[in-house]
Amino acid sequence: MNSNLKDNLMCEIANMYYFKDMTQAEIAKRLFISRSNVSRLLKAARERGLVEVKIHYSSERCYYLEELISSRFGLREVYIYDHGNAAQEQVFYSLCCHVANYLHSSIRDCAIVGVSRGTVMDGVLNNMPFCEPRREDLKLVQMHGCESTSESSRSSENLMRKMLNLCGGTAYYLNAPLYLNSPELRAQLEREPTIQRTLELISEVELVVTGIGALTDDWRRTSFLAEYLEESTILELIGLNSVGHIFGQFFDANGRRIDHSINDRFLGVRFEDISAIPCVVAAVYGAERAASTLGALRGGLVSVLFADRACAERVLELNKSV
Repeated sequence: MNSNLKDNLMCEIANMYYFKDMTQAEIAKRLFISRSNVSRLLKAARERGLVEVKIHYSSERCYYLEELISSRFGLREVYIYDHGNAAQEQVFYSLCCHVANYLHSSIRDCAIVGVSRGTVMDGVLNNMPFCEPRREDLKLVQMHGCESTSESSRSSENLMRKMLNLCGGTAYYLNAPLYLNSPELRAQLEREPTIQRTLELISEVELVVTGIGALTDDWRRTSFLAEYLEESTILELIGLNSVGHIFGQFFDANGRRIDHSINDRFLGVRFEDISAIPCVVAAVYGAERAASTLGALRGGLVSVLFADRACAERVLELNKSV
């Protein structure tokens, strides 16, 4: 193939992958080539400069805040960044880039990796490099029920698809709703062989990336749970002193599980098992998310924290005031 034809092919593949959101497998089928050739040509396109990936952020590590938070909450690793006067969208993008690099370097040492849902996971995967070589032995496990009416890029199915494209491996889904109609139905489904197998794998997850949801005024805009929960349910949870949620489960200011039917009807990782996962990486930003972040830290629900300076300073202030 002459160079012009090859360049045209690389540009066509890059257009399908980056702008049309097609998977490598879908591109391979469309163009009648192997998936490995698609991966190779995407890499070549970046190396040739036909595809340019730009990361527009500037941040500075706050080592003194990292040391304070690490020592007070016993975290495995802490990364705090000062983004100056950057807009919230830029802060979020920057944190996702940092987490993406962390995930890329850490995943090589893991056999079973959890896949959560939400804006953080979507942002991380959008900025994560391809794993070379691909990890065909890797097991990717859905952390909670995944059935959804959403067509967004943050749906469970799309996030798992992105992860498979980046890393390789085998996907294990929880093909059931996030919240069941009753605790009895949840117990019944947990006994189904295919669901039971995935739940067993969840208990063996070594690494997972997640956000920490806050019950702020704009929760419906920022949380994927808006697809599942009514405003009245959120008000009930706030009335029970809930400050946030992780993996779709709600907790109080000390990181204790809220006694509410929504938690009883949840299908996925058990709340009491979250702290046993070797590496739970959380990304949070903004002072308004400090209360939920503090609750998660107190409850031992997070082992690696990525946050901005505003969130970190507010977490320390709230912890001191109690």
